[in-house]
Amino acid sequence: MDEALTMPRFRMLVVLENAGPTNLAGLAERLAVTPSTATRMVDRLSASGMVECTPDPADGRVTKITATAAGRTIVREVNARRQAGIARIVAAMPGGDQKALTATLWVFTEAAGKDWAAPAACAAFALPGQACCRP
Repeated sequence: MDEALTMPRFRMLVVLENAGPTNLAGLAERLAVTPSTATRMVDRLSASGMVECTPDPADGRVTKITATAAGRTIVREVNARRQAGIARIVAAMPGGDQKALTATLWVFTEAAGKDWAAPAACAAFALPGQACCRP
C-alpha cells in the first residue's frame, strides 16, 4: 500500500466499499472514531483521490462520502492478495484440518455478529466440491 494509506484509512475505504456512500457521522460511528478524526481521514483520502465528498441530493446540509474508483481498486487488490495468501496456507493443510479451520472461522464470524464472509471472500477457503466454506 501507498505509505500515505495507513491501516485506519484503509479500513475507512473498506467501510465505504461495503456500505456505499455514507455521511460523516455514520462513517465515524462505523469506524468507532470521533467525527473530527473521521474528518481528518476523509481529508487525507480525498487529497489522494481515494474518496470524494458530494452534497446529499436529499439534504444539501449533509455531505456524502464515497470511495472513488481508485479507492475501490485498492481495497479489491489488497483483499485479493490477502485471500491468495490465505488460500495458499489453507491448501497446504491436511483436509481434516482445513475442514476444522473453516468451521472455526464460521463460528468466529457468527460470534462477531457480522456477515463479512461473502461468497467471493469465502472462495479462498472453499474445499474441493464446496461452493462456500460454511460447514
